[in-house]
Amino acid sequence: MTKVFTILNCGTASGFTSKDIIAELGQGMLAGDKGTNWIINPGPGTTEATGRTALGEGLGHLAASPVGNLPNVQTSIFALNSLSDVIGSLTGLGMSATVDLTITKLKNLGAQPKAVNFVAWSRGAITSIETANRMHADPQLNSWKVNMFLFDPVPGPYWANRLNWSRARRQISENVKTCWVVMMENACSWDSWVMTQLSKPFGGYNQAGTGPYREYFLPGQHWSAVELSKPWGPSCRIGRHLCVGFLLAHGTEVTRNALGWLISDATGVCNWYAKLKLHFLDHWASPNFRWGKIQNPYRYDSYFINKHNRAVFEKAFPYIDTRSIPFVIPKDKDRHVKVVAPEVHALIHRYYPPSQPDTKISRAFRMST
Repeated sequence: MTKVFTILNCGTASGFTSKDIIAELGQGMLAGDKGTNWIINPGPGTTEATGRTALGEGLGHLAASPVGNLPNVQTSIFALNSLSDVIGSLTGLGMSATVDLTITKLKNLGAQPKAVNFVAWSRGAITSIETANRMHADPQLNSWKVNMFLFDPVPGPYWANRLNWSRARRQISENVKTCWVVMMENACSWDSWVMTQLSKPFGGYNQAGTGPYREYFLPGQHWSAVELSKPWGPSCRIGRHLCVGFLLAHGTEVTRNALGWLISDATGVCNWYAKLKLHFLDHWASPNFRWGKIQNPYRYDSYFINKHNRAVFEKAFPYIDTRSIPFVIPKDKDRHVKVVAPEVHALIHRYYPPSQPDTKISRAFRMST
């Protein structure tokens, strides 16, 4: 057993075979034995979550769920699972049971580990927060160090998820030493679905990619940072890179396949950010509800996606003049930039010669104010 135990919590309606980052990590990306070094929990709204017992055996009690017992009706197992899946997607059915089972599993690990890393998406992130709070309140587990990487944590609509909006599922406790959060800016949904604003003991967010609490704003839908096949693929590519970097930095052993998710250097990271920015500029359609909830100072920036993007850019390209628009590449470096980072080169040259701000950015600004 390693000194670090890793917990993967899937998002709403996502299970062990889904096509998202959390499920993929559980399909050969983590080193060591499942159950000994790591576990993966299915998300609410899946048959695995509403019809299982601890960590893969069938669940016989739904009383621990936020909505209590399902009606005791005579029906087939298939029909019961279908009903559970619908209720789970809507209300988060199965989250409390998952927390109970995870706490039991941690207590059965023995003296080691003394640190737990969570990687989670959507309501799986809310499940992780509650688990950390339960660990903090438990004398057997409250000394364990907790680290979290959360993709777009959302509690669900308040009217159906009042327990998910409770303190235990929104406030990060003091045993959480590190928390990195990827926030998706353009999730088109009701205002009540917006991401939980996490309270934290760290003294503030850091958007440049340093410090114990970090937030990375990325354009795209709720699933864009976790599903590579979707149109916002660059968001997912950046999300994968950040996630594996987090795991390595906090002691989780990964396989060679997972190492392939890492972007080789700062230049490569900038190139993916530039590709994402170009996609945003070319495909932006309309503003959306979540924009008013996430305060990204780089939302209307001509070049950068977020503060982390700028920090990495200044490291990779210290010779590019960023003091005005358009940015200026020294003539003797232009060809080099085009070779090592063609998307960065294309983005900078998008504004040659100097012209008015991008019309789509301007239109989005006018419509959202």
